[in-house]
Amino acid sequence: MKYMTPLILRNHIKPYKFSTGKELKVPMPPPKEVRKLENMKMKGLTVSYPRAPWFSDHEDAHKKESLDRATRIKEAQHAELLDRLPAHRKAGTSATKVRVEKKDLPITFKFP
Repeated sequence: MKYMTPLILRNHIKPYKFSTGKELKVPMPPPKEVRKLENMKMKGLTVSYPRAPWFSDHEDAHKKESLDRATRIKEAQHAELLDRLPAHRKAGTSATKVRVEKKDLPITFKFP
């Protein structure tokens, strides 16, 4: 898999529409795209993209930071409540609550 911007891809598919003297340079992908490409790489795909120094040079620091954050959350005050709060907003969470039928609004309105 090779990272390409829409312009680079268009140049690859339709080279006759671009001047032959110039070769387009592939820019570094945005951070979100780098994360997606790295996930694909971990799944076993061969991925190539321009080196992004802000990600590849500090990859160990990013992993350490996320582990530190998880540890801080686990060891925080009242950490035992984190499993229950915030409450899950799924269908059926208020199954025991009695539903009250509401009256419909009047169809006609009187304007002054």
